[in-house]
Amino acid sequence: MPIYETTSDRKRESSVVSILCCKWSCDAIMLPKRSIADAMLTVDEGVKALVEVKCRGKEYDTYMISQRKINDLKMAADMFQIRSLVVISFPDRICYFDSAIEPDKVERGGRTDRNDSHDVEQMNHYDVSRLKTIYEKASPEVEEWLADYASAPSL
Repeated sequence: MPIYETTSDRKRESSVVSILCCKWSCDAIMLPKRSIADAMLTVDEGVKALVEVKCRGKEYDTYMISQRKINDLKMAADMFQIRSLVVISFPDRICYFDSAIEPDKVERGGRTDRNDSHDVEQMNHYDVSRLKTIYEKASPEVEEWLADYASAPSL
């Protein structure tokens, strides 16, 4: 199965994780490609959560993600007795939800623009009103975080 994640995608994900660390007073370990999640959040060297980061250029009424991805996150979180979070960076805000919450709808769907049959599968839909906002990107607080992390080494 092809990997569509690019170096640019990883850099954007790392930037979002840096902001999470600042907001939630934690550290992070970025995980290799093909891992169950993109990062592990840690506090005092203990793993507290797995994080899957998605960067989206547009926001819809529902957020759609592979049911398999959610099931894998939940299974890993249960195994290690930690949380697993899906964090979404939209153009105007960063939000998250715990993978343990039930979806609002499940249906077959996915991408069809790459002619990859693996891109069409059971998808979980979450109403965006249920997502918890970490911050609005227009806030002055964000500008400070971005300035602090612009010169920091990558996670």
